[in-house]
Amino acid sequence: LVSRRFRSIILGLPSLWSKISLPYIGRETAELFASRAKAHALSLSLDDEYSWNSKEPEHVRILGMYELAVSLSSRIRKLSICISESSSLDIDAIQQTCLNASFPSLSELTLKCYAESPRRCRSLCREWSMPSLTTLSIVNILPYFPYDVLLNIQTLSIDANKEASLGDDDSWRPAEIIAFLF
Repeated sequence: LVSRRFRSIILGLPSLWSKISLPYIGRETAELFASRAKAHALSLSLDDEYSWNSKEPEHVRILGMYELAVSLSSRIRKLSICISESSSLDIDAIQQTCLNASFPSLSELTLKCYAESPRRCRSLCREWSMPSLTTLSIVNILPYFPYDVLLNIQTLSIDANKEASLGDDDSWRPAEIIAFLF
Protein backbone atom coordinates (compact mmCIF):
# COMPACT_ATOMS: atom_id res chain seq x y z
CA LEU A 1 0.00 0.00 0.00
CA VAL A 2 1.08 3.52 -0.77
CA SER A 3 0.55 6.22 1.80
CA ARG A 4 -1.79 9.08 0.95
CA ARG A 5 1.06 11.56 1.33
CA PHE A 6 3.35 9.66 -1.06
CA ARG A 7 0.51 9.30 -3.57
CA SER A 8 -0.26 13.01 -3.32
CA ILE A 9 3.40 13.90 -3.92
CA ILE A 10 3.69 11.59 -6.93
CA LEU A 11 0.45 12.82 -8.48
CA GLY A 12 1.67 16.41 -8.01
CA LEU A 13 4.87 15.95 -10.04
CA PRO A 14 3.96 16.58 -13.70
CA SER A 15 7.38 15.52 -14.99
CA LEU A 16 6.75 11.95 -13.80
CA TRP A 17 3.72 11.70 -16.09
CA SER A 18 5.10 13.48 -19.16
CA LYS A 19 6.66 10.48 -20.94
CA ILE A 20 3.99 8.42 -22.68
CA SER A 21 4.74 5.23 -24.61
CA LEU A 22 2.07 3.49 -26.62
CA PRO A 23 1.31 0.53 -26.85
CA TYR A 24 3.01 -0.21 -23.53
CA ILE A 25 0.22 1.65 -21.84
CA GLY A 26 -3.28 1.83 -23.28
CA ARG A 27 -4.93 4.94 -24.66
CA GLU A 28 -6.99 5.56 -21.51
CA THR A 29 -3.87 5.35 -19.34
CA ALA A 30 -2.01 7.61 -21.78
CA GLU A 31 -4.80 10.20 -21.50
CA LEU A 32 -4.58 9.94 -17.71
CA PHE A 33 -0.79 10.47 -17.84
CA ALA A 34 -1.28 13.53 -20.07
CA SER A 35 -3.82 15.04 -17.68
CA ARG A 36 -1.50 14.43 -14.71
CA ALA A 37 1.38 16.02 -16.60
CA LYS A 38 -0.71 19.22 -16.55
CA ALA A 39 0.99 21.88 -18.72
CA HIS A 40 4.36 20.08 -18.76
CA ALA A 41 5.76 19.34 -22.23
CA LEU A 42 5.18 15.76 -23.36
CA SER A 43 7.36 13.08 -24.85
CA LEU A 44 5.19 10.70 -26.87
CA SER A 45 6.26 7.40 -28.38
CA LEU A 46 3.95 5.64 -30.85
CA ASP A 47 5.00 2.11 -31.65
CA ASP A 48 2.51 -0.05 -33.47
CA GLU A 49 4.01 -3.21 -32.03
CA TYR A 50 1.22 -5.72 -31.55
CA SER A 51 -0.48 -5.28 -28.20
CA TRP A 52 -1.70 -8.48 -26.57
CA ASN A 53 -3.44 -6.42 -23.88
CA SER A 54 -5.72 -4.56 -26.27
CA LYS A 55 -9.37 -5.59 -26.38
CA GLU A 56 -10.09 -3.62 -29.56
CA PRO A 57 -9.21 -4.58 -33.14
CA GLU A 58 -5.59 -3.81 -34.01
CA HIS A 59 -6.36 -1.21 -36.71
CA VAL A 60 -8.68 0.65 -34.29
CA ARG A 61 -5.99 0.64 -31.59
CA ILE A 62 -3.32 1.92 -33.99
CA LEU A 63 -5.54 4.69 -35.37
CA GLY A 64 -6.39 5.64 -31.77
CA MET A 65 -2.68 6.19 -31.02
CA TYR A 66 -2.50 8.77 -33.81
CA GLU A 67 -5.78 10.41 -32.76
CA LEU A 68 -4.29 10.81 -29.27
CA ALA A 69 -1.11 12.35 -30.72
CA VAL A 70 -3.15 14.91 -32.67
CA SER A 71 -5.26 15.75 -29.59
CA LEU A 72 -2.08 16.38 -27.56
CA SER A 73 -0.09 17.94 -30.41
CA SER A 74 0.23 21.40 -28.87
CA ARG A 75 2.04 19.92 -25.83
CA ILE A 76 4.37 17.42 -27.51
CA ARG A 77 8.05 18.33 -27.44
CA LYS A 78 9.45 14.93 -28.45
CA LEU A 79 7.67 12.53 -30.76
CA SER A 80 8.80 9.08 -31.82
CA ILE A 81 6.84 7.08 -34.38
CA CYS A 82 7.63 3.50 -35.35
CA ILE A 83 5.67 2.21 -38.33
CA SER A 84 5.60 -1.51 -39.01
CA GLU A 85 3.64 -3.53 -41.50
CA SER A 86 0.64 -3.40 -39.11
CA SER A 87 0.12 0.34 -39.42
CA SER A 88 1.41 0.69 -42.99
CA LEU A 89 -1.71 -1.21 -44.08
CA ASP A 90 -3.81 1.62 -42.56
CA ILE A 91 -1.48 4.44 -43.62
CA ASP A 92 -4.19 6.25 -45.60
CA ALA A 93 -6.49 6.40 -42.54
CA ILE A 94 -3.56 7.45 -40.34
CA GLN A 95 -2.59 10.22 -42.76
CA GLN A 96 -6.18 11.45 -42.85
CA THR A 97 -6.29 11.51 -39.03
CA CYS A 98 -3.04 13.49 -38.87
CA LEU A 99 -3.72 15.75 -41.85
CA ASN A 100 -2.68 19.35 -41.11
CA ALA A 101 -1.62 18.48 -37.56
CA SER A 102 0.08 21.30 -35.71
CA PHE A 103 2.98 20.56 -33.37
CA PRO A 104 4.08 24.05 -32.28
CA SER A 105 6.39 22.82 -29.49
CA LEU A 106 7.84 19.78 -31.24
CA SER A 107 11.63 20.07 -31.22
CA GLU A 108 12.62 16.43 -31.73
CA LEU A 109 11.09 13.92 -34.15
CA THR A 110 12.09 10.30 -34.69
CA LEU A 111 10.51 8.33 -37.53
CA LYS A 112 11.20 4.65 -38.04
CA CYS A 113 9.61 2.54 -40.75
CA TYR A 114 9.87 -1.23 -40.78
CA ALA A 115 7.08 -1.77 -43.30
CA GLU A 116 7.73 -3.82 -46.42
CA SER A 117 7.08 -0.74 -48.55
CA PRO A 118 8.40 2.35 -46.73
CA ARG A 119 7.56 4.58 -49.69
CA ARG A 120 3.85 4.26 -48.82
CA CYS A 121 4.56 6.05 -45.54
CA ARG A 122 6.49 9.05 -46.92
CA SER A 123 3.56 11.47 -46.81
CA LEU A 124 2.69 10.99 -43.13
CA CYS A 125 4.15 14.38 -42.05
CA ARG A 126 3.81 16.24 -45.34
CA GLU A 127 1.21 18.72 -44.08
CA TRP A 128 2.30 18.99 -40.45
CA SER A 129 3.18 22.33 -38.95
CA MET A 130 6.38 21.92 -36.90
CA PRO A 131 7.93 25.40 -36.52
CA SER A 132 10.17 24.40 -33.59
CA LEU A 133 11.56 21.17 -35.04
CA THR A 134 15.37 21.19 -34.86
CA THR A 135 16.28 17.51 -34.41
CA LEU A 136 15.24 14.83 -36.88
CA SER A 137 16.13 11.15 -36.81
CA ILE A 138 14.84 8.86 -39.55
CA VAL A 139 15.24 5.14 -40.07
CA ASN A 140 14.24 3.40 -43.32
CA ILE A 141 12.07 6.31 -44.43
CA LEU A 142 12.67 9.52 -46.36
CA PRO A 143 9.55 11.48 -45.45
CA TYR A 144 8.17 14.50 -47.24
CA PHE A 145 8.33 17.66 -45.14
CA PRO A 146 7.25 21.22 -45.76
CA TYR A 147 10.26 23.23 -46.97
CA ASP A 148 10.13 25.65 -44.02
CA VAL A 149 10.40 22.71 -41.58
CA LEU A 150 13.57 21.43 -43.24
CA LEU A 151 15.19 24.86 -42.99
CA ASN A 152 15.10 24.67 -39.17
CA ILE A 153 16.73 21.24 -38.83
CA GLN A 154 20.02 21.54 -36.95
CA THR A 155 20.64 17.87 -36.20
CA LEU A 156 19.82 15.15 -38.70
CA SER A 157 20.35 11.41 -38.47
CA ILE A 158 19.52 9.17 -41.43
CA ASP A 159 19.71 5.38 -41.34
CA ALA A 160 18.47 4.31 -44.75
CA ASN A 161 18.12 0.72 -45.90
CA LYS A 162 18.55 -0.74 -42.45
CA GLU A 163 18.07 -4.49 -42.74
CA ALA A 164 17.38 -4.18 -46.49
CA SER A 165 18.87 -6.69 -48.89
CA LEU A 166 21.22 -5.45 -51.57
CA GLY A 167 19.21 -4.74 -54.72
CA ASP A 168 15.90 -4.88 -52.84
CA ASP A 169 13.21 -3.04 -54.83
CA ASP A 170 12.10 -1.10 -51.76
CA SER A 171 15.55 0.02 -50.68
CA TRP A 172 16.33 3.72 -51.01
CA ARG A 173 18.57 4.56 -53.92
CA PRO A 174 21.52 6.93 -53.38
CA ALA A 175 19.89 9.55 -55.63
CA GLU A 176 16.77 9.56 -53.41
CA ILE A 177 18.85 10.00 -50.26
CA ILE A 178 20.80 12.87 -51.83
CA ALA A 179 17.55 14.49 -53.05
CA PHE A 180 16.18 14.32 -49.51
CA LEU A 181 19.26 16.06 -48.17
CA PHE A 182 19.05 18.87 -50.70
